[in-house]
Amino acid sequence: CRPDCDVGYEVSGRFSRTASACSNASAWCRPAPCIAPTGIAQAASPACSEGGSVAHGAFCTASCSGALIGEPASLVCAFGDWSPSTFECRSGCRAPEIANSAAGGACKEGGV
Repeated sequence: CRPDCDVGYEVSGRFSRTASACSNASAWCRPAPCIAPTGIAQAASPACSEGGSVAHGAFCTASCSGALIGEPASLVCAFGDWSPSTFECRSGCRAPEIANSAAGGACKEGGV
C-alpha cells in the first residue's frame, strides 16, 4: 500500500501496511525536487552550485569548469523539472550589474 502522487509530486512522510489495512495518516504528496542537470559540456559535477538535488521553487546556479560561465546563469526548479530546461557553458564574462543600466543590460554586446 503505497500512496500515489500526481506528476511533479513525491510521497513524503510515513505510511505502513498491515495484513488487513493500510495507514497513510502521516504521508502526503509534496512538490518534487529537481536533480542537477547532466550531460552539459564543460559543466562541473554537480552542475548546480547548490548540489545534486534542488528543492521545488529553488534555483540552480549554473556551475561550469574553469573560467567558463553558465548561460543562463540559473534555472528554477518547478515540480521536478527545470525552467529553462538546461544551460550551456560558454567562454566570456558576465555583464556587471550597474544601477540605471539600459533595459537590455549594462553591455551593448549583451549579457555574455
